[in-house]
Amino acid sequence: MGTFSDNSTRDLTTQVTWGSLDGNNSTIRNDPGSQGLAYGAGVGTSIITATSGIVSGSTTLTVTPAVLESISSISPAYPAIPKGTTQQLTASGMFSDNSLQDVTASVTWSSSDTGVATISNTAGTIGMATSVENGAATITATSGSISRSTTLSVLWISRVSGSTNRLNSVAWSGTQFVAVGDYGTILTSPDGVTWTTRPLDTNTHATLLDVVWTGTKFVVVGECTYSPLAIKSDTILTSPDGVTWTWQTAASQKDLYGIAWSGTKFVAVGESGTILTSPDGVTWTSQTLSTAIAMYAGAWSGTQFVVVGRGGSGYGPIFTSPDGVVWTSVMPISGIDTFPLTGVVWSGSQFVVVGFGGKVRTSPDGVTWTPRYAPWADTLQDVAWSGSQFVAVGSTYRINTTASTIITSSDGATWTWQQVSTGTETLNGVAWSGTRFVAVGQNGTILTPP
Repeated sequence: MGTFSDNSTRDLTTQVTWGSLDGNNSTIRNDPGSQGLAYGAGVGTSIITATSGIVSGSTTLTVTPAVLESISSISPAYPAIPKGTTQQLTASGMFSDNSLQDVTASVTWSSSDTGVATISNTAGTIGMATSVENGAATITATSGSISRSTTLSVLWISRVSGSTNRLNSVAWSGTQFVAVGDYGTILTSPDGVTWTTRPLDTNTHATLLDVVWTGTKFVVVGECTYSPLAIKSDTILTSPDGVTWTWQTAASQKDLYGIAWSGTKFVAVGESGTILTSPDGVTWTSQTLSTAIAMYAGAWSGTQFVVVGRGGSGYGPIFTSPDGVVWTSVMPISGIDTFPLTGVVWSGSQFVVVGFGGKVRTSPDGVTWTPRYAPWADTLQDVAWSGSQFVAVGSTYRINTTASTIITSSDGATWTWQQVSTGTETLNGVAWSGTRFVAVGQNGTILTPP
């Protein structure tokens, strides 16, 4: 702004010549359209001059450090680590001078769930995340009003089963897991980590589909076997210890897909509406629901059985019974239950049913059912309850590949997808030991939380 001899003032920005007495800290432009535009080149002060002929003026320009405008990334983007391990996270920030800088040590880190993962703000370990328990936590880096978040998953990890056969089901006895599968595969483990193969003496080609523990014995059911003379026989085995197995006969000559225990009675379900009941796993009585359906799984609530399966047109039928003999059909939810239902569990207050199409249903009584949303699940095969958490397992098809799927829920209504260390196999069964979940699946896959 210039002052003239008549005491008038005018804007002379475009008419003077601009200069900086310290080009290391700032520069100032004289080109048309940008006259008087100063740039901070370095932190410090500069004397800026404006000259017109012999007249000049000056001011001091102070260049301050560039300021953070955004946290552009947290690396790694979506970390997944086993329980009890650590992962260093770093944050990068975009500054007002368009520079990208490491801001790991200058931001404040936080975790949305310190029961799953913690993260350090202590000098020397800033940004170091530590996994505490299976699940997912949102990790946030904050500087003033600027923040950025990522999700850290504490993942399930693969265990060595010693088998490449498909595993279909797993149960816990109080001292060991028993997993069963194709070609007569039976595996035992005291902890879900170390597994031992238990060969069958006969019918080693039997497809074993489900296993349950009664308190005194394991009972396994599966697809029918055939003798060298093509005689069809039921597949029912019992064992007091998971090591020595005895073949039982039911004379149904039907494939059996699932089994439940009430405390006094077994209910086995299978093809063509087959229902078998037994007080001891040895003597069996045949019932029939409908030859047009196949029942895949069952559970006992303390007052009734609930069994689920596949109807003739592919829908998911549900039946209830107080005794395993008299059964009542529960009609599927209109327009919703168009997929088979494959797994069911009782939590003490509600049934949870899962199935194809990622279907999840809950019911307090086995009669009135509510549909629930399950993320990242195309097929759910089984579900288990720990006393505080449901775990459902299955598979998801994404970009021409199958991914192992594990989802968890504390209430059966809201479900969270869990990360696994390897994940290309369909998971078919899951069980809870009191301290650990174990999931089993294709090609001998066994997964546990760390």
